[in-house]
Amino acid sequence: MVVFLNAVSWRAFGGNSDDANALLAGHALVHGNVLLHGWQLPTDSYWSVDLPLYGIASLVTGVGQSLLHIVPSAIAAAVVLAAVVLAVRDAPPARRWAAGATTLAIVGLPAPLLASFFLQGPMHIATTLYCLLAFLLIDPARFGWRWWAGVGLLGAAVAGDPVAVAIGAAPLAAARLVAGRRNGSWRASVSPLAAAATSVAAAGALRWVLPRLGGYTSAPALPLSPAGNWGANLRAVPERLGALLGVTGPSPHVWATGRWVHDLGLVALAVGVAVASFALLRAAVASRSSALRPGPEQGGWNGDLLTLATWGSLGAFVAITLPHADVNSVRYLVPAVVFGSVLAGRSVARLRVSSMSSVGVKLAALALLAAYAATPWAVATGPRPPAPPQALARWLAGNHLRHGFGPYWDASVVTVSSQDGAQVRPVIAEAGRLHALAYFASADWFKPSAPPPADKVFLVYEPAQPWGGVDDASAAGTFGPPERVAAVGPYRVLVWPGEVASGLGPLTTLPS
Repeated sequence: MVVFLNAVSWRAFGGNSDDANALLAGHALVHGNVLLHGWQLPTDSYWSVDLPLYGIASLVTGVGQSLLHIVPSAIAAAVVLAAVVLAVRDAPPARRWAAGATTLAIVGLPAPLLASFFLQGPMHIATTLYCLLAFLLIDPARFGWRWWAGVGLLGAAVAGDPVAVAIGAAPLAAARLVAGRRNGSWRASVSPLAAAATSVAAAGALRWVLPRLGGYTSAPALPLSPAGNWGANLRAVPERLGALLGVTGPSPHVWATGRWVHDLGLVALAVGVAVASFALLRAAVASRSSALRPGPEQGGWNGDLLTLATWGSLGAFVAITLPHADVNSVRYLVPAVVFGSVLAGRSVARLRVSSMSSVGVKLAALALLAAYAATPWAVATGPRPPAPPQALARWLAGNHLRHGFGPYWDASVVTVSSQDGAQVRPVIAEAGRLHALAYFASADWFKPSAPPPADKVFLVYEPAQPWGGVDDASAAGTFGPPERVAAVGPYRVLVWPGEVASGLGPLTTLPS
């Protein structure tokens, strides 16, 4: 599964500086800077979620482009496994294969747009994994070591990514309230409420104390969507989910004759969520006296939890996505696809088909699974897209250029592509002068002693995609006229004598 998803990943996206900075921060974390002193991280820091995973992987291979694909692919494979386990957990034994196959098809065989976010990090996928594992571990009827392990995972998720409150902690607390109604006793199912409260409190305390211990600081929080935009965001959900599942929008690897298979995936997900939501509402309105124990009631608990997590993801999308958002906003819906795929599998396993376990039905299901796999297989076996950062890294190495600057999106991705051989640090222009950019970066990168004095220093940017005011004019206003200018693919490279690097402006953060 990891090998297959990694092959899809290389062709689904090329990596960017967000991914690269997560890898560089994780690398620093495992090399002694555990609290990431001197770093400024985004509000969703991923310090306790993705960054350690990147760091551990870098101990094996060093910093390199391959980790931008293999680490997210391994995380995604773990998500698929956890989702399948949850799908088959409460299914009738003879129909578990149907539950597992449905969930596997939707998230384990991702359509192109879903793959570009599901197999990229950090995109809340590790957060989703931690929440799934917490759901598997936390027993609604008892405490114990599993409870503590689940709380630890959920607390780590909340500390590193506030989205975990919406898709993990809040669903746990809400599911406990529904369980109280279902069982006719508010004293039942105390452990989920305690788990939610403990994880959020511990995460809040950790985020408060880290800066006071000399750890990383957080960049200013991005604004939430204005309430007047929530309706538009909600209306956009069906189209965005359809695009993620390969039903709508451009999807070059889906043949017109085979797109109906992805329609089935969307229908299964929608029906699974609808059925589970109806059951949840019915339980919340009409209490039933029944002990919470393994069996149908345990299945009801898992269904409630996954349903609430699905709606939590949808709520996050509605509340966070700003007006006129681009396609990147669908990343907040990926957890909903994961949780919804589990509900879809559970729903399919409960279909009233008399011959569900017959050979004919299984062969038909296998044929559908193969048809669903055709799209990601076409992606995985197709040519890799061009990789301009890697070509630039090779050019810089060939010209013995090791230390330079660039706008955010052209900086760390080149550093990682060069395996840290060419250190490109992020800059932004203010009043016509380049300044060191603190966002998702380490202040140590810009100290006079780091990097060591170089014979040459360079600036790289993309004239066709300018960012942050970084261009020839701001470069000349900072370092003076360059002694050399070169075009390398989409990049423009300006070179100066090394001593001009001291002209760089002091650290600044992204403008509000």
